[in-house]
Amino acid sequence: TFASGSSIKTPDWVDGNTLYNSYVKSLSAKGGTNYDRGLANAATAIGTAESGAKKIVIFLTDGQPTYYGSTSNCGAHTSYKTLSNALTSANSINCSDFYAVGIGLPGSIDIYRKDRDACYENQRHGQVKETISGETLLTRVSDNVKANTKEAWNLTNSSQLTDKFEQIAGETLTFACSNVKITDQLSEYVEVTENSKLHVKIAE
Repeated sequence: TFASGSSIKTPDWVDGNTLYNSYVKSLSAKGGTNYDRGLANAATAIGTAESGAKKIVIFLTDGQPTYYGSTSNCGAHTSYKTLSNALTSANSINCSDFYAVGIGLPGSIDIYRKDRDACYENQRHGQVKETISGETLLTRVSDNVKANTKEAWNLTNSSQLTDKFEQIAGETLTFACSNVKITDQLSEYVEVTENSKLHVKIAE
């Protein structure tokens, strides 16, 4: 999780129900948005994965970066240094697949030249370095990650998450084997018991 700070909620593998009931259920949307520390913690978390494991990172956010380290830009604005720190932390991630998923990020985000410029209305004029879209912001994050598959989306609302997660699951799941041929020459001569049944899971 990442707001004004960031924390790794569980360093160990947990099933979906445990994840939801123990961690997700109590989450709330408040505070700033610390891409920098969130991405750094993602790198730390997957760095402890067992050798040979497929490492997949889904970076899910409903806000633009407003903190780096413990520095705030009023909790609402993005400075060039805030963005740069986020991209540096993104570069520390080395994984198989990385997905940056935004929910309702603005169509235009001002990137201020200095941290303080974002905090004073009367100093904003002429202090904007560039203006980018929410999707461009997420693309920059994903482009800085070291991964074989990198994608970025800015969804209109949270109702689109289910379809997007199904797409991610379809792209990341791999087959244990393929082109398998099973020949059964015994069933007409033997009695099949429950313990001797062969269970095959087929994925399309």
